[in-house]
Amino acid sequence: MLLSRSFISGGAANGASDSPDINADGRFVAFRSSSADIVPDDVNGVPDVFLYDQLTSATTLLSASRFGNVSADNRSRTAFFSGDGQTLVLESCGSDLAARDFNHSSDIFAPLLRSSGSIQVFQMAVLTGTPPGPGCWFTWPILPGKSYRVQFKNSLSDANWEDFNCMTTLIGGQGYFNDPAPSASQRFYRIVAF
Repeated sequence: MLLSRSFISGGAANGASDSPDINADGRFVAFRSSSADIVPDDVNGVPDVFLYDQLTSATTLLSASRFGNVSADNRSRTAFFSGDGQTLVLESCGSDLAARDFNHSSDIFAPLLRSSGSIQVFQMAVLTGTPPGPGCWFTWPILPGKSYRVQFKNSLSDANWEDFNCMTTLIGGQGYFNDPAPSASQRFYRIVAF
């Protein structure tokens, strides 16, 4: 079945598509494409990340501007699913996917995939040094009624995520945690909601 198809013709889209990833239960397929006709209003002229829902046959532009249903203002890169298939992580140079993105550089974004198929994009911010203090600080918007656990890997090739023994702090609509002294030069984190 052709997933990277034109919304106009139903045939192959007008640009290259690559880097597919499928979630654990097989419902969602994420992929990157430089095509301009997979969804309407893809006007940025650079690669974007899309999500195909095999249950509903709907294709969603994940790297969309928060100011409307149009493509972000810069390119987006390869996405991959978490082990439980509920979270998709992608990298984007777009500055309009989430509020308060003022660093003019690439950032990591995590759309939450709900059972209804709806998507909410949030950004995990990473701060180092002082302020607010030593190590790495992370913040993300929280969902009402959820608790959160932090997990990490020192390499994406590691088979399992390890629980990070830290306290997560929930204040208003934001969650926070601190890794005061990462033991590895490179570490990957994820937030698990339950």
